[in-house]
Amino acid sequence: MFEFDKVRDRKSEFSAKYDELEMKFGRDDLYAMWVADMDLPVAPPILDAIEERAKSPIYGYTTRPASYYNAVSDWYKKRYDFQMDPTWLIHSPGVVTSLNIAVREFTNSGDKIIIQPPVYNPFYDAVRLNGRTLVENPLLCIDGDYTMNFDELEKQAADAKMLILCNPHNPVGRVWTKDELSRVAKICIKHDVRVIADEIHGDIVFKGKKYTPFASLSEAARDLSITCFSATKPFNIAGLQASMIYTSNEEDRKAIDQFFTIFDMKRNNCFSLVAVEAAYRDGEPWLEAMIEYVEKNMKYISEFCADRLPELKPNTPEGTYLQWVDCTALGMTDEALSQFMINNAKIALNTGTCFGPYGSGFVRLNVACPKSMVEEAMLSLERAICQLRA
Repeated sequence: MFEFDKVRDRKSEFSAKYDELEMKFGRDDLYAMWVADMDLPVAPPILDAIEERAKSPIYGYTTRPASYYNAVSDWYKKRYDFQMDPTWLIHSPGVVTSLNIAVREFTNSGDKIIIQPPVYNPFYDAVRLNGRTLVENPLLCIDGDYTMNFDELEKQAADAKMLILCNPHNPVGRVWTKDELSRVAKICIKHDVRVIADEIHGDIVFKGKKYTPFASLSEAARDLSITCFSATKPFNIAGLQASMIYTSNEEDRKAIDQFFTIFDMKRNNCFSLVAVEAAYRDGEPWLEAMIEYVEKNMKYISEFCADRLPELKPNTPEGTYLQWVDCTALGMTDEALSQFMINNAKIALNTGTCFGPYGSGFVRLNVACPKSMVEEAMLSLERAICQLRA
């Protein structure tokens, strides 16, 4: 139904994932499995909406119709039984932008902000580059399965001002359960710790798991939190740069709106305007097919490693299209592991230390690509590891 198996040459598309290989990795003949966008074509309704908009020869400033925000609200009500008030939604060019705005607007210099590594590296930057104090609440890894360290979080929350929550979690792929999130909410409500929820991967969840928006837990959790999310990750439209901020607090919305006003960042471009609405209105069949396809790619990698590369231990993600692989049995330093992947396996990926020191010995693979690309990359990795064994 969808052309997920077709391999496309993206080197002619000014793609960061491919055109920056030489700059980032020192060579451009690599399997590109690093940047978190997909090598899969977007949903046909998105393409149709963009093509229809492109027919107009005038690409001026945009204004968002009510249908834009209503499409988001309807999506969350239908899929997650969470009624978002459309008037509480704010446009942002990107989730990382939103995280930094939240840190700057709702904490002060030196305030303690908690993150849960190994975690998406811009979380570190949002704290450190804005002059706040980083507090790490590392996830616990038990037999390859990750959970939160709630006891430590309780202690750290006593004098912290903010928690940046990754839900679902990048890179370990956990889709936090309602019970887990409720424990986080209880702690943060008790200590008046504001929660900034990065939920950009919320729509990419595998069978048997359920994404729970943090703000849906209770009125108290909603009022304590700011949710940052986007159609760009699940629908592969990151290059259009459009995301949302959801908050019930009117004063917070005013502060965020003022920030965007000052920097003149309040409008969509004309293509993201129609693409986002098309995604939320008509993109569900494509999304479900994509999730199934990506999950099969992950299963292939897990089975390949179990059968032929026992030195590597891929996790079983519950969501996202990112696979977290334990490479500690190779006995390499992180720098050696990075160079091995580049120069021997010829794979461009993210080494675990990109996500903080607690990712040492791991790598992250983006598997949202045609299966043939995954197969070629794994065969290349197998050849490299066989040379190590020799």
